[in-house]
Amino acid sequence: MTDLLNDTCLVCGIGFQRKNCKKYCSIECRNLLREKNRISRLKNTALVEKQCVVCAQNFKYNPKSHPERGERFFCGRSCASKHYIQNGTYDDWRLRRDPKLGENRPCAMCSNMVYYTQGQIESGKQRVCSKICHGKLMSEMFSNGNGPMCGKKLTLAQKQKQKEVLLAKYGVTNPYMLAKNRGTISKPQRWLYDELIKTYACKLETWVQKLHCHIDILFDEYSLAIEFMGDYWHCNPLTYDANYYNQKKGLAAKDIWKSDEERRNKLSSCGYTLIEVWESEYRADRDLVLSDLKRKINEHIEKRKNTIHF
Repeated sequence: MTDLLNDTCLVCGIGFQRKNCKKYCSIECRNLLREKNRISRLKNTALVEKQCVVCAQNFKYNPKSHPERGERFFCGRSCASKHYIQNGTYDDWRLRRDPKLGENRPCAMCSNMVYYTQGQIESGKQRVCSKICHGKLMSEMFSNGNGPMCGKKLTLAQKQKQKEVLLAKYGVTNPYMLAKNRGTISKPQRWLYDELIKTYACKLETWVQKLHCHIDILFDEYSLAIEFMGDYWHCNPLTYDANYYNQKKGLAAKDIWKSDEERRNKLSSCGYTLIEVWESEYRADRDLVLSDLKRKINEHIEKRKNTIHF
């Protein structure tokens, strides 16, 4: 808990307690000081004197107050209203409608008319009337060798620069690895890692190049991989039937099981031992899961040490 500090309000001088860099005892005192500072700034600015174009009376205004309005010509809204009513532009002035400086031109892909702004006309930018026309325009621009990188290959220097930038900014050397790292760490996976890192040297959500895949929790020194298996995403056999269709992955449960089995075989063929933790077991008793997981890790580490020593 943050310690409270004794301080004095800059406006009313009343003592109060603060836990950060507050200077006022209340919102009212803060608003009073801000208004006082605003008036002080206005007083220190040289006022400009003008003559109203409607009533011919002299008035003064601060050019730094609402500078976006530009030069003033009226002493007040009443005179401004009279002026714009007389020349027939009252509604445009009241609604602040700016005159359109562009023009309507045909769509870049069909004959429908599309509004082009003045900037788009000057830059020669093409506009379309719908998403369908936009897709056709993109296909026309980037197909048949029209793309800016079509037929071109990066030099070794360019590839090396890409790797250096990715490594410096995101800690990876391949954009694919960056995409796979996004949003893949679940709360249970994070909790298991936080508990294991207290005892073991392990890594979270690590890309293994020779496997071309990510490992949830990796013990690189002992070739041990721990995977947290979500019941829905991996279709827990205790919960789902083989013919169940997983809409998110677009696969039947039996196909997901086949993919998981191929992953296990891949890890095993590369010399890795895999320990799987199911979501249902974690939710039932996560402390029991953690103790059982630590037991398996210790057994594996002891086995590896004995093998290496032998």
